[in-house]
Amino acid sequence: MLNCKGHSVELLADGKRISLDCRGENAFVSHAHADHAVRKAGSLLCSKATLDLMQARGYSPQCANAASEFKQDDLCVTLSSSGHVLGSAQLHAKWDSTSFTYTSDFKLGDSLTCSGAKVAKCEELLIEATYGLPRYRFPPREQTRKEMADWAKRRQSSGDVVLLGGYSLGKAQEIVKLLNDYCDTAPIVPKDIADVCRIYTAHGVKLDFLDAESNEGIKAMKHSFTAVIPHHKMTPQLASDAAALYCKRVSCAVATGWAMNSVGSERFKSFCLSDHADYSELVRYAEESGAKKVFTTHGYATELAADLRKKGINAIPLGQGRKQKTRIGL
Repeated sequence: MLNCKGHSVELLADGKRISLDCRGENAFVSHAHADHAVRKAGSLLCSKATLDLMQARGYSPQCANAASEFKQDDLCVTLSSSGHVLGSAQLHAKWDSTSFTYTSDFKLGDSLTCSGAKVAKCEELLIEATYGLPRYRFPPREQTRKEMADWAKRRQSSGDVVLLGGYSLGKAQEIVKLLNDYCDTAPIVPKDIADVCRIYTAHGVKLDFLDAESNEGIKAMKHSFTAVIPHHKMTPQLASDAAALYCKRVSCAVATGWAMNSVGSERFKSFCLSDHADYSELVRYAEESGAKKVFTTHGYATELAADLRKKGINAIPLGQGRKQKTRIGL
């Protein structure tokens, strides 16, 4: 059974309660973004990389123990990569004759820093629906990466200060890696992004960057430079302030799946690059999983469920801001 209240979802399996990306006695944390990180639980189920990232970002969980799998009587819970960010995981539970998968935030395609998720065969599926509308079909990632690199090199050759924005965990590291591999550039990054980059490197994803607080970083900012900053700080006012501070022209860009709605201008650009599955990948996962029942959550859950039903899949949106109990394994 799934217990749902708002965006809080709890799996009841073989007498065990497992909270899915929310507080509970036994909590599964799919990844270390702030809206998923659980700070207090009796026991925690997550990857080692997610635990390291939570600690680096100041979300150190208070729990009796942490593990990446769980077995009790007939219940077996395992994790596999969700392809969202470093350490992000899907949850797979099997008990009696039932199998259940929670995708969490995921994508099927590979990024520069994270391999894509694999579709899990299951009886019941709980899938995210962030981009659950048909209009959200992303261009090929390699095409977008080349467009970003070409833009960055144009602005660098013009002598601009180049600022690129992305989420501090995940998108920022992919942009750093893109600048490393495509532009032969080690960007300057603020401390919060630098801390995450160090965890990526410790887990085998090599990133070249300059900490803005280091002597090397401070020295580099005396000339034209390229930096990666949190996306929420990327504003016209920041560009204006930076231009006044460094006495140079400033060019900005952000990377987000929502950039499908706007590409911006040459000096303030938006690139369609997401850590989430687009509509086509959402539908593909639901179909290839072979699930007899699909639950959709977050984003366009109602719309995605309706589209899946048109394709002959038994799909139900969860939540909708009310308490809800849904039996699984029936």
